[in-house]
Amino acid sequence: MPIEELLQTMRQEKRTRMRLLDLQLLMRLSRDTHHRVVPMILACLSDNNAAIRTSAIAALGKLNAAPESVHDALYVFLTESIHEKERNAVWKIVRKIGDKKIVYRLLPHLYKRRDMASMVKTIVYFKMADLVPHLLHVLDFYRPDSKSGRLLQRAIANLGGNDLLYNLRLLRSDSLWDRMEGADRLGEAEDKRTAKALFFTLRDKNPFVRKAAARALVKMYKNDLTPVKTWLSSSQDPLAIEDLKEAMQLLCEGK
Repeated sequence: MPIEELLQTMRQEKRTRMRLLDLQLLMRLSRDTHHRVVPMILACLSDNNAAIRTSAIAALGKLNAAPESVHDALYVFLTESIHEKERNAVWKIVRKIGDKKIVYRLLPHLYKRRDMASMVKTIVYFKMADLVPHLLHVLDFYRPDSKSGRLLQRAIANLGGNDLLYNLRLLRSDSLWDRMEGADRLGEAEDKRTAKALFFTLRDKNPFVRKAAARALVKMYKNDLTPVKTWLSSSQDPLAIEDLKEAMQLLCEGK
């Protein structure tokens, strides 16, 4: 069937069986990412018939290269679709075409626990170590021995975040000494991904923990204290402000 006739049929044919037959042919043609074929496949993603949508997703999975329109369509589908199984299949395509941008754009979904398993798998697949703090934050909502908890911990470990996980857990400990050790260890590591947790620790009730967090932050940003100064300018916590200023003064004095 000539491509023009096929496309015309896809626009007009209403019977599911015939549309599926034509879509299977589109799948074979899609390997060449024909500029007239891809829009037709994308249009099928919003079809009312589940079989049509499934075949369209399979067709997209066979693309050798994905134009920008495909990336945008996948983002919209993952945002709007109510069908979890189909969304999981689309996440596989995201990994195949190497679209990291979709992960960043859909990061709020991780906090809503929508498609969490597929998103976490994609984060690990792309080795997005910069997202470890986000995984750690989401982990707080789960028991460590739950299915989701184990999934997140494996992902964090695969991204080299075991030490980070341990140190951040120390910060959340009931023990004063653990919290102090956690702050000190994070300061030694100078990993700016943990800065948010340290700024939060400046509100700790214990003065020794606050001072440890302040020292860690100043050490972390010793080459450029702009983030610390910005936080100071917006903070209304007199104790935290005092601890940070003291830490900064010690840095200036080389202590």
